Amino acid sequence: MPWKRPFPARVRAVRGLLAALLTGVGLTSPALGQTMSGEVAPAAAQQAAVQDRYLVRVALAAAEEAPSAGLQGRLILLLVPDEPRFAGVEPVAGPPLDHRSVVASIPILTDAIAKGELELVTGNGLGETATAGLVATHRLAELSGRWRVQAVLDLDRGTPGHLGSGNLFSEVATIELASDRFDEIKLDLTERVEAAKPPDVAGATLVRRPSALLRAHRQRTSGSATGTATVASVGAAGDTLEALVVFPHGYDDLAFPRRRWPTIYVIGDTHDAWLDAIELARIVSTPEARATMPQAVWVYLHAETPWGHGGFLDSETHGPRMRALVEEFIPHLEERFRLIPSADARVVVGHGHGGWSAVHLAIEAPATFGAACASAPSFVDLAALAGRDLYRDANLFSDPHGNETPSLRAILGPEDDLIRLTLREELALEAALDPSGRSGLFWHELAAMWSPFDAARRAPRAFIDRETGEVDLEVAESWAARDIARRLLREPSRVGPILAERVRIVCGSRDDRARHLAAESLRSRLEAWLAAERRAGRQDLPTQGAIELVEGLDDAATRVHARLRFHREIAQYFRARGHAEIPAVSAERAAGTGGGRRPEPAPRPAPAK
Repeated sequence: MPWKRPFPARVRAVRGLLAALLTGVGLTSPALGQTMSGEVAPAAAQQAAVQDRYLVRVALAAAEEAPSAGLQGRLILLLVPDEPRFAGVEPVAGPPLDHRSVVASIPILTDAIAKGELELVTGNGLGETATAGLVATHRLAELSGRWRVQAVLDLDRGTPGHLGSGNLFSEVATIELASDRFDEIKLDLTERVEAAKPPDVAGATLVRRPSALLRAHRQRTSGSATGTATVASVGAAGDTLEALVVFPHGYDDLAFPRRRWPTIYVIGDTHDAWLDAIELARIVSTPEARATMPQAVWVYLHAETPWGHGGFLDSETHGPRMRALVEEFIPHLEERFRLIPSADARVVVGHGHGGWSAVHLAIEAPATFGAACASAPSFVDLAALAGRDLYRDANLFSDPHGNETPSLRAILGPEDDLIRLTLREELALEAALDPSGRSGLFWHELAAMWSPFDAARRAPRAFIDRETGEVDLEVAESWAARDIARRLLREPSRVGPILAERVRIVCGSRDDRARHLAAESLRSRLEAWLAAERRAGRQDLPTQGAIELVEGLDDAATRVHARLRFHREIAQYFRARGHAEIPAVSAERAAGTGGGRRPEPAPRPAPAK
């Protein structure tokens, strides 16, 4: 398992070789003036750069109406090298999670939009001042070569990321930059992000329900003694829970033998997770799906909040989302639809942040969920956070040998991995999109889930300093309270049986974010607890842990592998608890050609003890 090595020499060599090949585009680090190979650029070269200016004309005709005066947004520039690797990629659609992506942004008061033109000046090493509030992934004045660039005016503070409804953006422009000359780039904001349309698909129903718990949280935290907003959940954007409910074959058939159904709650990891629900609705009644998938009602929970993935936990930033789900939303669904209202008829499934959420719900809401299935959950042991130890390492940007901490990887060969972003680079990219933590990207989402809320900054606190990499010990203590492995150590008699009997975790051994190291660490802790319990005379616990590492799989492959495995195991789980499905049928019988009779329901076995 090459990922166990802190930073394999072969990985460093691959990254260094690629950096050497990319010197033509002149990428340097914003914080230390380093090239991407890690070498410090000569001071003379840094000082030779001439500052550039980006002029962005605001075509207000592209907006439905001018934004309210006094509102603060951000002007964002996104650049990618003009080369085959990024062909067909619109910078605004990402940015691509790659160390060659360049992002820069400045705060904009909407009063300035009326002037019709916004200006971003890059500054340089000669003392020329950049635009106030500029945050960038790279030293912009030192860029050279051909680039493809777009600008975005982000005014929608109720949506994570820069593609909120009504935001303006420019078309893609190809530009030529040189570090030794003044470049002026002109872009026009002529396009507008359209509001997302609610999904409308046969066999599925969109359910929206305002939460009194979340509304009360927003009202409590929407202002300080001075009247300034502290939690920027704009309007009621964070007060409503939503789900796309997909119904199994036979649900709407009054003659169908079965009337009440178990429920599978799905928590996605991406903002387009509902695409999975739409695809399921399309195939759920096919013979193949009926023969291979659990026959249940599928509830695809909408996890997005104004800060990104909400995690379905009770947090300072998001509010009591777990309570809102358990106490308000699930009872509403069970009142509206024919769902079996018992814990053993509810399973929660998730991937990534959604996988962590599934495990969290199984532990903290055992009276609501009987089982949880998680694939590649986000860091279930923070002693193995991106391959580092949150509790022992004072600095997470590099190890004691000076090796940068990889944050996002890709499989390059049987033993080699390509480091797409280091932790330092990824945090810089997220901050350049939105320094307040609303980028909607990985680490910002974890901070919104696990960190204390900073009322002065009106944002979740970062777990490490994005300039130095030093761990914030107070924030680390807050993250420790969310640590699944720490909960097992603190409450073994309560958490141990849940993890051993109710939770199933699958992760690939070459996970993109090294989440498998955290899963492996949790597995070791759980197996040690099981062994101790068996030595103490307990015979009712499983002899084999429920955490599995699959050799050679990355994130994408793990999704597919886990989905197939979880379908089979959930079907077995429901059957063992008396929530019998229709027996497996052949394609001919499912199509009604195998004798013309509807398959009889399977007998209900006695509930498992």
